[in-house]
Amino acid sequence: MLDAVTKALNNTIQLDFYLSEFELQRTRGIGVHTAGVFKGLDKEPIRLTRSGGPAVLTDKAGIPILWYFPDFIGKGLQTNLMRTVASLASVYRPAPDSEICDRRTTLPQLVQDDQHSSKARYATRSQTSRAALHMPEDPEVHSTSQKEPIDFSPCTMEEPAYVQDNQLVPPAYEETPFQTTRGRACRFVPFAYYLSPGWSQTGMQYKKPIQMSVHLRGALLEATSETIAFLKAKRLFDKQIIQLTDIIQPSLSQSLRKLKAHMSAIQGPTGTTVTNGWTSAFPCYGVAVNRTTGMHRDSKGIRAGLDIIGVLGTFNSGGDLELPDLNLRLEWTPGVLGAFDGAHIFLRQSTWTALGLTPDVSRPTVAQCRGQLESAKERRAARQQAHLELQEETSGMRETKKLKFYSAQASSEADGL
Repeated sequence: MLDAVTKALNNTIQLDFYLSEFELQRTRGIGVHTAGVFKGLDKEPIRLTRSGGPAVLTDKAGIPILWYFPDFIGKGLQTNLMRTVASLASVYRPAPDSEICDRRTTLPQLVQDDQHSSKARYATRSQTSRAALHMPEDPEVHSTSQKEPIDFSPCTMEEPAYVQDNQLVPPAYEETPFQTTRGRACRFVPFAYYLSPGWSQTGMQYKKPIQMSVHLRGALLEATSETIAFLKAKRLFDKQIIQLTDIIQPSLSQSLRKLKAHMSAIQGPTGTTVTNGWTSAFPCYGVAVNRTTGMHRDSKGIRAGLDIIGVLGTFNSGGDLELPDLNLRLEWTPGVLGAFDGAHIFLRQSTWTALGLTPDVSRPTVAQCRGQLESAKERRAARQQAHLELQEETSGMRETKKLKFYSAQASSEADGL
């Protein structure tokens, strides 16, 4: 992981704009269909590829905007995570996107009347607004007996700025079947898990304590062993993400540790889960399965945070991640990990507010990230040295014991003579 961050910092790409100006424009409200590329970025499009290696994109002030790691998730970890997710989904899974009309996904059923073409198209802002009017109040009632109102869609789906109404959707990859731990090939329609030991739906942070998400509660009730297997499988990934966040966004790491300490002190399912099984520093996990989506904009997250997204699957092309505001595309295939301030898909400020906390998070500069990286390397070197000294000490103790044994044996033989 440290090597990947080192390579990214040695491959810094500066974009010709200031993030502060970008944020200011965002707060004024920009219509996605008219916004286009942000000023200063309307030059040659940038596309990051696996062959180009890790990279970090910054603004003109040297503030990281996006980190790109092409081979962050190893093959073995990918396989283990996919198998455990498939096994969980074979026993318990939420309603598919097509049933709940999730606004974060394309909605081809809304545009089938289009006289120009019968093919799937991007849902426009007006179309997604109409869909929102027909969304069920409790979309997760299909998959759980808990009749609890859930704000299921913290962000709204928007069409990419450069795609006009009635323009065809770009070709999407087709997911191939993969094996579960029981050896069965499986293929799932698009859906997603939102797993959290404690969170608050919009507005409820002022009225009632945080609670376990419906999906995690349902998974633990209906697929206990499969859920535990998934939580165990992601431990290594969680550890890597914690170490990565320590370097590229240290203030967020500190805030997350404080948040987790408060969550673990809560009496009940939240505290028990955080203490005994939730190894992630982040309070929420989104696991999207076979989902392809248009652009989303989230307004309920904390600023200067990070969306950290890893890619799993069996496809090897067609998975580009598009950021039209920045005139940027990323090769987005299995093993890739990206980290950027997306105002958080699910790491919501209400989680802090419900616990009486304030997320004190600021954006670091590339220079500060380099300093964090050097500190991490020094700590690793110190651990390696301590381990080496312990091995030498243990080896020396073994040699001493052998000498004592041989000495005692020689004395016994001498006494026998």
